[in-house]
Amino acid sequence: MSTFFFLLHQALRGPLTHPFPFIHMPDHLREALWAVKEGRADICGPLPTPDGLWGQLVYDRQKCRGCRACLSRCGAEAISESDEKGKIEIDLACCCLCGACVEACGHSALSMGDSFLNATADRTELLLTDSGSVQMTDEADLWSGEKGR
Repeated sequence: MSTFFFLLHQALRGPLTHPFPFIHMPDHLREALWAVKEGRADICGPLPTPDGLWGQLVYDRQKCRGCRACLSRCGAEAISESDEKGKIEIDLACCCLCGACVEACGHSALSMGDSFLNATADRTELLLTDSGSVQMTDEADLWSGEKGR
């Protein structure tokens, strides 16, 4: 019965964190964002990523032989079989970037890229089906307005 009262208490007292809508943002941050929006200020792009950074997975569909070694090694269950026989899909929203799948892949179809900005409003954009043989889009391109994957 104590669990019931605990849950009731939690439900009635409301959130413990501060809401983040624009009206609750600190004045100095709000003014800075307005300055950017109006063109009076600019946001510097990110610094180059250091060597050895484990960023977002890169999947070269052409190199994939369908051995499924990566699928069995993924502890986060982020890798699943694709509709196309012998190919995979990677849900980057579930991926913990541990690199176990990269180590398991004997065909170099998976590698760790240097991209780390995964924020998106559309979850379907986080479903990786092919990155090609080149690395992911450079982060600087995202800041300049170009988008690619």
